[in-house]
Amino acid sequence: MLSKINIREIIARCESATKGPWTQGGSGRCINGFELFEEVHLNGDEEAMVCDTHSTVGGIEAHKKTACFIAHSRQDIPELLEHIKNQDAIIDQLRERLERAKRQG
Repeated sequence: MLSKINIREIIARCESATKGPWTQGGSGRCINGFELFEEVHLNGDEEAMVCDTHSTVGGIEAHKKTACFIAHSRQDIPELLEHIKNQDAIIDQLRERLERAKRQG
């Protein structure tokens, strides 16, 4: 389970990362005719590479899936954090209602 401290640390990492959106770029680099990695770019700019997957274990499909995950994480993680925040607010409201009901009980 994530603690409030863990969530704050994740939020801090998200806020300090390069702003998105990030996009999965091409695998335009070849060595001996083999595509070795996929790239993740800032805002689709082929010159602004966020990272590449050259050290991913597996073939080109593994590289593509890893690059896709990384690219989407820039938008997915903030959305998940917002969802957690909303769910925590609902839980807090329900706890307050339960405590009121117990006191009135």
